[in-house]
Amino acid sequence: MTHTTEQLEAMLAAATPGVWGFETVTTLCGVCHKIGPWPHQWRGGSEMSACIYDDYPPTSSGTANMKANATLIAAAPTITAELIAARRKLDAAQGMVDVLRRAIEAIDAAYDGPDDNGAYSTLERAALAKWEAMP
Repeated sequence: MTHTTEQLEAMLAAATPGVWGFETVTTLCGVCHKIGPWPHQWRGGSEMSACIYDDYPPTSSGTANMKANATLIAAAPTITAELIAARRKLDAAQGMVDVLRRAIEAIDAAYDGPDDNGAYSTLERAALAKWEAMP
């Protein structure tokens, strides 16, 4: 599933702000990887956490993949904010590339002659080709 930058911004705005905590605690039958806590709006602001339960694990600290999943969930607000910022920078860079492309076209049009062969913009065209080849 792919999300637009606008969808990511809406999800981040709707979620509890700030860095989410992470803690692994022992339960009667395994562990709970706690994410949070957050103030719970229906319980008078008392703090609540989300838990990823790892029942009857092979070790006392739980299975590695369950802990990794919980760690990733706890990091989601930070990762999402960083992704939004990176996308904004990429959009700005693409805007600059578009300006450069129009400048190259203008240079080619202004200096188009029988012996030119695009010599005024060879380096710029190579830079554009590298940008466009990026995944």
